[in-house]
Amino acid sequence: MTPTDILREIARLEKLLTSKGFTAPHIEISVGFSTRELTANISYKAGGSSEYQFIHIEALDGFDGLIGNAEDYINGLKSVAEIQKDAFIASVGRLIDQGREIGVEVEFLNPLVDMMTKLSSNILKAA
Repeated sequence: MTPTDILREIARLEKLLTSKGFTAPHIEISVGFSTRELTANISYKAGGSSEYQFIHIEALDGFDGLIGNAEDYINGLKSVAEIQKDAFIASVGRLIDQGREIGVEVEFLNPLVDMMTKLSSNILKAA
């Protein structure tokens, strides 16, 4: 793999992060001479927080292996929309629990419980 190929792959992986809704994607690749390893440092923003992931492989596995592992990591990430939906569902669940704890009448909680049931079944179908 030439340096131009590596740069092309980095740009492709950064676009893959962007397509999942993440901002400020940045990938650096380094060669550890003394450790004989290749490292990909993947950083991006999800909402207001910065996320970092370091992927290490033996240098003998080559840049193709490193790029493949980085792509597998990115493909395994939930999109920002999925993360936000999960957070919403968890928030509604906490709201229902809080309502039960303080004695909110069932007639107010039942529509929320029905909504949670639908959302949960949609998530299970999607998985």
